[in-house]
Amino acid sequence: MKSMQTKWRWYSCLLLVLFSLPAYTQINIFGRVVDEKDDSPLPGASVYFNKTTIGTYTNPQGNFQFYDIDLLNTELVISCPGYDVVAFKPTAGQVKDKRLIFKMHPKKEMVKRVLHLLTFRNFLSIS
Repeated sequence: MKSMQTKWRWYSCLLLVLFSLPAYTQINIFGRVVDEKDDSPLPGASVYFNKTTIGTYTNPQGNFQFYDIDLLNTELVISCPGYDVVAFKPTAGQVKDKRLIFKMHPKKEMVKRVLHLLTFRNFLSIS
């Protein structure tokens, strides 16, 4: 009888430990970063998981990939100079066996600065 109680305690402890661990899901993530206006690729955009050391850059076609990633409680962040930063909190169901496409919005401040600079140059007529 005592050995059965001991086994029961061990099984209970084992189940407790197994159910208390967070659910880790290793998956592959594939995606592309493009400009929202014309869907042109954005090479060199930074794609990383916030508060981790896991990150990469997009290739000349705007593509990125992560292999065997543990999806924890973190955001996928996409940033590119001249564009607003995008943060996305993926779940395994949202990204497994799918290709993500991020359409980046140009920063309004950057557009205003460029227009101001162009207007200034036209007014000044720099040769």
